[in-house]
Amino acid sequence: MGAVSISQDELNKVLNNIRKDNDEREKIPDSPGIALSQSELEKLFGSSQSLASKSDSTVGGNSGTSSVTEKETELQSDAERDAAREAKIAERKARAAAILAQANASSPKRISVVYGTATRRGHEVEKLQPGDTIQLDRIIPEYADILVDGKLFARGIIKDQNGHASVTIAQLVE
Repeated sequence: MGAVSISQDELNKVLNNIRKDNDEREKIPDSPGIALSQSELEKLFGSSQSLASKSDSTVGGNSGTSSVTEKETELQSDAERDAAREAKIAERKARAAAILAQANASSPKRISVVYGTATRRGHEVEKLQPGDTIQLDRIIPEYADILVDGKLFARGIIKDQNGHASVTIAQLVE
């Protein structure tokens, strides 16, 4: 399995883009909205008229032939701008997630095997000497817990392999 290398510059670039997107979101003022009359709302969203008849009707009491008002155009351009901004943010987040996943896959992980535990009072621990025996909370044939970076990953059987302790994975933990 080949190692994946990601330069610090690439990581900084992605993180700076995310920061920039977050800053842009924070700078967007909360719009108080657009005041529309009931007749304008009915023309925009319909009432008892069908969509086809709505597009043929005049807008705002004017006898003009245009079916799109200034407010509708403004709403459309704001929506398009917001959609483009959201798409850009989503693309940057996906790129950042891919880079972080590559970095995570190539980074070293600490694997710990815990066969058992015991609880003792502080004064009992202080009295422990070489040769003392501590009884664990597990019985001999029971599986050992295999932790990866402190999280339970699997359970396995402790064995001897060329004079070294080893663990054979018996089951993965989801």
